[in-house]
Amino acid sequence: MLQVYPDSRQIVLPYRADVEAIVRPPAAQRFEVDGAWWLAVPHDIDTVRLLRNLGLHVQSPALSYYAHMKSGRPPFASQEATVDLCTIHKRAYILSEMGVGKTRAALWAYDYLRSVGLARKLLVVAPLSTLTTVWDNEIFEVFPHLKTAVLYGDKKRRLKLLSGDFDVYIINHDGVEVVHEELWRRTDIDTIIIDEVASYRNSRAKRFKALAPLVSRSAYSWGLTGSPTPNAPTDAFGQARLLTPHTVGYSFKAFKDQTMRQIGTFKWIERPEAIEVVHKALQPAVRFTREQCFDLPPTTYTTLQVQLDPGAQKAYRKCSTNSPPKFGLMRLRQQTKGSNSRSYSRSQRALDTTAAEQGTTSAE
Repeated sequence: MLQVYPDSRQIVLPYRADVEAIVRPPAAQRFEVDGAWWLAVPHDIDTVRLLRNLGLHVQSPALSYYAHMKSGRPPFASQEATVDLCTIHKRAYILSEMGVGKTRAALWAYDYLRSVGLARKLLVVAPLSTLTTVWDNEIFEVFPHLKTAVLYGDKKRRLKLLSGDFDVYIINHDGVEVVHEELWRRTDIDTIIIDEVASYRNSRAKRFKALAPLVSRSAYSWGLTGSPTPNAPTDAFGQARLLTPHTVGYSFKAFKDQTMRQIGTFKWIERPEAIEVVHKALQPAVRFTREQCFDLPPTTYTTLQVQLDPGAQKAYRKCSTNSPPKFGLMRLRQQTKGSNSRSYSRSQRALDTTAAEQGTTSAE
């Protein structure tokens, strides 16, 4: 029987010589109660990793001592499992579906590691459309103590932001190649979150070669995606090569032979055991579907910012430079045209009177 005591931040379990041998005194303390010998060890990240290697499941200390995670809305069960995975494993896959809170869970994991001195700066590599609307906004709303920089724009602008002192740097997939040398010199960026890691399924692509060295030397790297194999089981190869290369080896051909079978000159089909092979390659991992998450709210709302195309921007600037009263009258007049003629005439007279008072000319 294993018990966690949060007040003393210790784990107490029946005495085991193998645990005492790897944790070692004075961190491991042996004591006797009613003729039975027990062992008390610290409840910290390193000890939990050692115990799990011995087959003892102990939850991450983040779930017990990280107060910020519980300061607002309580975390979902799926988020707690994700934080547990990411804080204990230096490489991990978060394969949950969209809408179960994997973005916030990954940020919680980083913030906890940062708070205990196990992580310094964070690099978030994400699709261009999510840099501000998802990642930057999430950090602003939930982690106001973290400073962020969105590395987007031309190279000069990216480098200027990268040279600043921020806690989190957010960049798009192809942007890593643009400032690769400067990122490599930033040894203080030791944690990487790769959103939509399936974008790195081609291990020969430039974006893969730019990011792989940074991941290899990082202290922590986690990949997020709800669809790890969107096209074929072989999509898992590049992702595994990026995060856990020991699970797939070096040969794409060998991995393809394990997951696919050739039935024609250019036609391959999935082998029955392909899912099992992919499952072993993308480990350690956590995955939750929305149907499994009973504690999710019935409705979630997301606000997205949409960039206007050049033509729409030009039209907007032209309208915004007009006299504000006239622009407001034009909009109101358009809204009132859908009413009956009597109410429209009443609105027309009111508009004309207002326009005259403001020194403008009312026109159809």
